[in-house]
Amino acid sequence: MFNFLKTNIDLSLLEQICLRCMLTIERLNKILDDFANREKNEQLITLEIETFIKEKISCNDRAIKYWQQRYDEEMQMYKTKNGTLEEGLKAKQETLKQLETTYADRQAFIDKYLKEKELNRIQREREEYKQKCIIKIQSWWRGTMVRKKLGPYRLDDKKKKRPNKPKK
Repeated sequence: MFNFLKTNIDLSLLEQICLRCMLTIERLNKILDDFANREKNEQLITLEIETFIKEKISCNDRAIKYWQQRYDEEMQMYKTKNGTLEEGLKAKQETLKQLETTYADRQAFIDKYLKEKELNRIQREREEYKQKCIIKIQSWWRGTMVRKKLGPYRLDDKKKKRPNKPKK
């Protein structure tokens, strides 16, 4: 009888062990399925991320090409514009040099004219001063001649000596 019990116990233990193993296998299979699902989800997410990144990279490449082309066009435009501005600047500088030369020539002429005018004014003032001095000297001399009755201002003898007529 104990044999029977022993076999029943062994069988029972064996069944329990098998059940535990089955439960463990099911649990492990469930964990494996979860990991497989996670891996599958991660692969999908990775694929989506890769697609997104590739799309962004291609979008960025297109943007880089667009901006590079725009940069080149603008640089060419600005170089052309700067070239024309530099040519205009050179022309204006040449014009300025010509104007400066003309200004210097005319200023020299004006300075020469003003110097001559000043010399003429000084000469004229000197002449006027001489004339005034001459007039003063002449008037003094005439006054002296008249007061002293000399020269043409002298009385003639006839005028000087009139015969007195007797009074009748």
